Amino acid sequence: MNIQGFKYSTEAEAQEAIEDINEHYNIPISVEATTRTWTDYKIEGDFFYILSHSSIDAVLGTPETITITEIQPE
Repeated sequence: MNIQGFKYSTEAEAQEAIEDINEHYNIPISVEATTRTWTDYKIEGDFFYILSHSSIDAVLGTPETITITEIQPE
């Protein structure tokens, strides 16, 4: 299955991208906030990925086509 997203070789790179997104959207807004992150990364074999969405693309740029076996549940 092909998806649009952002692919990372290491978990640290994926976590950094998540931090960039969270910082952009000011999440969490406080230590008591229920929402702790805007999105999360998934694991596929030997790489990590973040699914494309217009709100994420605005921070990370242009997504690429990534081949995965199946989309993991949220």
